[in-house]
Amino acid sequence: MNERNMDDFCRHLFENLYDGVLLVDGQGRITAWNRGAERITGFPEGSVVGTLCGASPFEHTGEDGATLEPGRLAVLATVKDGKRREVPAYVKNADGYRVPVVIRTIPVRDERDRIVGAAEIFNDSRSLIAALQNSQRSQETVLFDPLTGIGNRPHIEVKIKSALEDYHAHGIPFGVL
Repeated sequence: MNERNMDDFCRHLFENLYDGVLLVDGQGRITAWNRGAERITGFPEGSVVGTLCGASPFEHTGEDGATLEPGRLAVLATVKDGKRREVPAYVKNADGYRVPVVIRTIPVRDERDRIVGAAEIFNDSRSLIAALQNSQRSQETVLFDPLTGIGNRPHIEVKIKSALEDYHAHGIPFGVL
């Protein structure tokens, strides 16, 4: 594959990834935004590219729904220190609702190995969270009496086994009533 074909292939791959991808330069300005990012956030490329991460219409929010300050954004921390990160977070959709995501960041380096920006890859984790919640509800149904909410025999056996393991491994005493 020649260089032009490789460039076209990489551009096509970037644009059509299912995950959202954004690139920032060394100052934290968003320089690229793919279709996956548009799909997850509802923000078109033109409204985001060229804006500073943390000051663009695209917002990262915390568990409480408050917009994260630029100093708390993983992608900007990666630009600063060159460390890869993986963090659960939320992004605010153009329609105003929060989308739970897993954010992964990697530094972008030049030919002299200097950090010149970073990439943020994020995916919509709503289906994963729903599956975890269903699993948790199923486990609670198995381990707790639905009427009283009190742990049943399998629940007590799990707790005692865990307490015994802690006792043998760390000498942590326990009691049973």
